[in-house]
Amino acid sequence: MARINVRTFLTSLVVLLLVAGCGVRIETAPPTEPTPDSNEVARQAVVNDLLSVSAAAALLTQDDAQSDAVVQALESLALQASDTATQLGGEYDSGLPEELRTSRPEPSQSSETTAPATAQDLVDQLNNAANRIRSTLDLPEDPDVARAYGSLATWFALQASDIARLSKIDYELPPDFTDSELEALPSNITQANVITWITREDAAAYGFEVIAAMLPVDDRAYFTKQAREHRRTAQHLAVLAAVDRTSDDPRALRYDLPFTLTPDSPTPEPSEARRLGRELCIDLGEHYSTALATVEPQDRAAILDLLVPAAQCANRLGSDMGPFVFIESPEAITASTPEVSN
Repeated sequence: MARINVRTFLTSLVVLLLVAGCGVRIETAPPTEPTPDSNEVARQAVVNDLLSVSAAAALLTQDDAQSDAVVQALESLALQASDTATQLGGEYDSGLPEELRTSRPEPSQSSETTAPATAQDLVDQLNNAANRIRSTLDLPEDPDVARAYGSLATWFALQASDIARLSKIDYELPPDFTDSELEALPSNITQANVITWITREDAAAYGFEVIAAMLPVDDRAYFTKQAREHRRTAQHLAVLAAVDRTSDDPRALRYDLPFTLTPDSPTPEPSEARRLGRELCIDLGEHYSTALATVEPQDRAAILDLLVPAAQCANRLGSDMGPFVFIESPEAITASTPEVSN
């Protein structure tokens, strides 16, 4: 056993006592803010967008030129955006003194909080927020969080189209939402799931074709376009899955529809046709929303590009779209996000 040098030990003890008596202590490094991970970077950006949209909508309500319907929509938008930002954990605050805080990145153009001059400016801001989320949807590591942010991007786009419609101004989705498609089948989706997906798209196309034939002329062009888009998606998936025109191709000539038709009533009531359209849009939207949390991060944007039109269709047909579009229990997804920022 090693022996302790008593003289050395006593000398060291005396030195320590003298240092303590003189009030000298070992200095520790001042606390610093933690470096945010990719989940937190994405969260802060979404919260910034929500808060800036809320502030902009609230300021625009003070414009006397806005109609009552527009003001009501703006008030609802401001409140929902603010509440959702809180639900996501709000602005990050480390609790450190100002001099110890690291400088924050400048907010993106889409999150400026200056008052929009017109409803068109707010529509552009909402579109920019949707586009920014889309461009960074591969950032969150948690797939459920990515799904929540994708639904918020969808909600921004819906709010933009609603404000534009109420303000009687033209509306178009940002080009990025319409110019992309899956270049290959997501690696983590099975062949059986792809076959089911092809069937869902093709059946929806058939349903929209029937709806277009049964609704007034003013509505036909919209539902004909919906049918064409879902036929195209089904065909694209069938080619990617290598089942196009093979015995494994699941597409049928016709599909069952929830109509009871008789010789006296050969067509359904317009309300029945619209209800079917709404159900088709919701079914597709829920499928795409679930896929956002399933596919690899690099494929999320292409799935979002399918989700947004489905939500617009459901919204057009009377579905109430909250901020977390097509997510039944958003609290289950967002419950953990505030913990990321603390």
